[in-house]
Amino acid sequence: MTEGYTDIDINNKLLDALPAKWDISTLMIKGEDEYETKDLEEVVGKLRAYELSMK
Repeated sequence: MTEGYTDIDINNKLLDALPAKWDISTLMIKGEDEYETKDLEEVVGKLRAYELSMK
């Protein structure tokens, strides 16, 4: 965790900064029950998985 920011703050900043084509993936990640306990690596891993499924 970066000083002054919680994991959820960092995750939200990352997901909110993504282009519109990621909106559905972002909503799915944020809607997960465990979202608030995930760290940045887990969120990035989810994004990579969604990216592979889009191809």
